[in-house]
Amino acid sequence: LADAGERLARGQLRELRQLVRRLRRERLCTAQTWALLLESGVQRRSGQVVAATRCLMRAQAVAREHGLPQYEHAAGFQLGDRGAALDWARQQGIRAPELLFRTWSP
Repeated sequence: LADAGERLARGQLRELRQLVRRLRRERLCTAQTWALLLESGVQRRSGQVVAATRCLMRAQAVAREHGLPQYEHAAGFQLGDRGAALDWARQQGIRAPELLFRTWSP
C-alpha cells in the first residue's frame, strides 16, 4: 500500500511539473504567477524548502507588480505572513481564507 501511495505521489508531482512547464509558456502574468505558486508546492513536496521559498517570494513579487493581490497574499500566507493575508481576506469578505490560500498556493 505504501508503494502505491508513493507511485501516486510521484505521478502527481510529474503532472504538476508538466502543468508548470505549460503555464510558463504562456505570456500572461496570471499564468506566470500560477506557475510559481504550483512550482513552490512541487519543490516543497520534493524536500526542496529553499527553492520552494524562492518560488513563493517570486510569485509574491510578480503578483504585486501585476495587481493580483489574491495571489500575492496566498504566497505571503505560505511564507508566514499570515496576519497581512488574513486581514486582506477579511476585507474582501472571504469566509475561509486559509482554505482559499492553500488552494491558490498548494
